[in-house]
Amino acid sequence: MINEIASVSHPRRILHIFKQMRPGGAELRTLDLMEQIDRSRYIFDFLVISGKRGELDERIEEMGGKIYYVKPDLFFLFNCYKIFKNNKFHALQSHIGLYSGIVLKLAAWAGIRKRLVHFRSVSDGQSPSRIYKLSKDTMRRWIDIYATDILAVNEGSIRNMWGENWKKDSRCKILSNGFNLSLYQGPTLPHTYLQSEVGVPEDSFLLIHVGNLREPKNHLRLVSIFSKILHLKPNAWLLLVGRNQNSYADLVRDKVGALGLSERIIFAGPRDDVPQLLKLSRLMLLPSNWEGLPGAVLEACAAGIPVLGSDVPGVKEIASSFPYVRFLSLDRSDEEWAEKTLELYSEAKSNWSQELALQYFRKSPFSMERCLSDYYSVLESTTKENG
Repeated sequence: MINEIASVSHPRRILHIFKQMRPGGAELRTLDLMEQIDRSRYIFDFLVISGKRGELDERIEEMGGKIYYVKPDLFFLFNCYKIFKNNKFHALQSHIGLYSGIVLKLAAWAGIRKRLVHFRSVSDGQSPSRIYKLSKDTMRRWIDIYATDILAVNEGSIRNMWGENWKKDSRCKILSNGFNLSLYQGPTLPHTYLQSEVGVPEDSFLLIHVGNLREPKNHLRLVSIFSKILHLKPNAWLLLVGRNQNSYADLVRDKVGALGLSERIIFAGPRDDVPQLLKLSRLMLLPSNWEGLPGAVLEACAAGIPVLGSDVPGVKEIASSFPYVRFLSLDRSDEEWAEKTLELYSEAKSNWSQELALQYFRKSPFSMERCLSDYYSVLESTTKENG
């Protein structure tokens, strides 16, 4: 089958469905895969259901991908169907959770034979109203009818989004995020880089969090924990990397100000130098309320720094492959989180390095080689028609 696919004169196009191509975990990992996949065999295109351009659009276009923008208006369904019908897509892969049901249904009507849903979180963050429950049940039913493949980044995501009996459904597969290590293999910059770029003194004990400021990431709790760390480690600083222009970010800023931490917590916003910032940090803190497979933790692993996260399934699964990814219940006090942070750093300081971390990475389920192999198997498998 692989030789047959490789001999095709034109690459097959895979249409990925996202809300907007902005720097988030799912979006970045999909583009990492796009960079590494054999583009003589497959090209990734994108349908953006917000109708808005994003920061990653140019990168997609540079790699030969097309982007279709569909506004969420009265013509939304018709415009999606027209795109599905008028283009020869080998497969459609939707990354919008249970709301994938509607696009999978339209794709089936339009004749796209291979229709994938890819679950990436244990929750969609929506309030459980009666209308939401009815909508969720409908979308779940349509996914069941029209999906030919049901993928998830980890067991926690597929179990929470599809059910405890997911293994009985032959369409269900774990497709972990592959991680591109190339950005982490260069030399580490001197600590003077922190002073010049983000205003952190060279001799600081720098903690980092990578993730857009949103409720699932639990920055309010992170700030509380950091306040206790600062009592134990007076030269501690906290760097927050990610988009921070929303009402939740305003609440975080208010709390930082109320605790008198404005001089020690830096809101760095989105950054292009995350690998270097991670490599110059001492530890990552990730007290998330919920996660799928947290890409930020994998980034920290690639940079060779320890991670203390909450005991969500995604962090636990990564911890099973990396000895210095640890987890703690959010029920534990801020003081205990602070103590565990310093204990973990002290232990990892003499036993962990980036070189060793990269060795673990290459043997883990999160290597790009393993992800590519699994993804090719999905794309090249015989499709059992649904719908």
